[in-house]
Amino acid sequence: MPNQEHVLDLDALQPEPRYVVIGGQRHEIVPMTLEMYAKSVQLQQDMERLQRGEYDQALLERVYEAIVAAIPTIDVATLRRMNVFALQKLMAYIEEAVTEVLAKIAEIDGVQVTEGEGIAAEGGE
Repeated sequence: MPNQEHVLDLDALQPEPRYVVIGGQRHEIVPMTLEMYAKSVQLQQDMERLQRGEYDQALLERVYEAIVAAIPTIDVATLRRMNVFALQKLMAYIEEAVTEVLAKIAEIDGVQVTEGEGIAAEGGE
């Protein structure tokens, strides 16, 4: 039996760069870390609260913090000046980038990623 080499190519997991333009400046969404993933999960929950009209200053600060973690070249002052519609679009774009990374990881692990539903094992629910 030939000796087969098993290699996990982590370079293949690097997503295509994504950018946003705010105030004429182009900002890159940085590759997601585990900390950023945890913040994105919290961000999704916070956005649901915002949409229901349930918010406080701490929630707004968490939203800003999560966005700055994903796009470190954007400062909080810029985010505070954005209208709600633009801020929602920005957060949706970041979430789309997160979903794309999770889908790439899932290809290796043999699981299926459905946007808005998280990760489910193939053949599972």
